[in-house]
Parts: sequence; C-alpha cells; structure tokens
Amino acid sequence: RLDVCGFYANEAIDYMVSTGLANSRDDEKQIGRTMQSAGGLIRNVTNPKAPFSDSRSFFVFDESAPDFTARSKWAEEFLQSRIFIRENAQLNDHTYRLKTYKRSFSGKGAVDLFLISGITASRQDAVLLGRALMVAFNDFEHVDGEDVFEDAETYY
Repeated sequence: RLDVCGFYANEAIDYMVSTGLANSRDDEKQIGRTMQSAGGLIRNVTNPKAPFSDSRSFFVFDESAPDFTARSKWAEEFLQSRIFIRENAQLNDHTYRLKTYKRSFSGKGAVDLFLISGITASRQDAVLLGRALMVAFNDFEHVDGEDVFEDAETYY
C-alpha cells in the first residue's frame, strides 16, 4: 500500500512501473536508491543500512533529513511545472480515431515545451515529468483513456 505513512519497496516498484512513471523495475530501483541516498527523501525502516531494492522492505518519507529545504525546493519546482504546462500548452482541436477533441495538446508538443523552456534536460526526463504530472494531479488524461504519457503525436 502506498500512502504518506510509508510503503513497501516492491509495491512502490509495482506502482511506478504499472503507471509508467518508471520504464522498468531496474529503473525504479535506481530511482528509489536516488531518493534514498542523494535526495534523502525516503528511509528504510526495515533495515536502515540496506539500499532500496525490489523487496518487502518498508520505507517512510523522511521529514528529518538535513536537506529538507532542498526537497521543498524540488516540490516547488514540480508544482511550477504543473502551472507552466497548464499555462503554456498549445491547446487546439485534434482529431483522433475520427473524433475531434477540443482544447487538447500533443505529448510531443508538451515534451518540446519542457525542453525549450529548460524545465528538463532530455526528452526522457520530459516524459517522466509528464507522467508524474498526469498521475500526481490528474489534470489531464489521454483522449482515449490510455494511462501513459508519451513523447508522440498522442493527445491529452
């Protein structure tokens, strides 16, 4: 179960892969390790010295880490990305499978926007940001109900 109290690493990996926030279980393990070591965002309470792995280890969000200010800055940047995409996405009418969707935008266009603005450094980072925004805020969805944000002429 994923909640603000804590989560099991293997369940977090399942969630991240199934929602498209991570491309593979190995990618998510690396993300978890980064969140644990470099970011100080999470702490292993099952075995404090063990790195994040695809296991039944229980993690909590670590509010006492010394870099809490940096995490707050990261959260602020994430929220700013949300505002940026809402204010700057090129909303047009798009036709998909013979149906016209008003005020929609393309995934490729959003990725281009993140890159041009300097919000992300790579197309892959832009896709991950788009997926995170899609899941975290539920502000937009694929016109056909697909769950994954893509760097393609797909519409949201």
